[in-house]
Amino acid sequence: MKHVKRLSVMLLAGLSLYLTAFGLLYGTRLELMPHHDAATPDDVTEQILPLYRTLMRLTGAAATALGIISLYIVLGPLRAGVKGAALVVCLCLTGFFAATALAAAQLQAVSGATTHWPVMAGLAALTVFAFGLHRFAVSCEAP
Repeated sequence: MKHVKRLSVMLLAGLSLYLTAFGLLYGTRLELMPHHDAATPDDVTEQILPLYRTLMRLTGAAATALGIISLYIVLGPLRAGVKGAALVVCLCLTGFFAATALAAAQLQAVSGATTHWPVMAGLAALTVFAFGLHRFAVSCEAP
């Protein structure tokens, strides 16, 4: 079970790093992301850029913060065996990934633009899987 627990920690750490990188990408982006560009009529692109950049910075900052907090919890309290640490990480990551998947799916439905919603939904599912692995490994440890 030690290997299963280690795998769950590695998965949760990797997902936390992914979210941090995602946040940095979004937070520093100056131009429209390809899927946003495809959903935006050309005649309004220049008008929405100030609002778009502000929302991207906000999204990026939130994602980066959640990623860093999650990584801290994984590498500190979770590895130390603090009860509830895995649940907090799971809620942080799954909440962000699921909300992003939903928003992207709605954008795709409205605009027809191809979005990354399946990736975000998959990351949410992978987070829940990693949490399940962790709970399983912990439950199999000697009391």
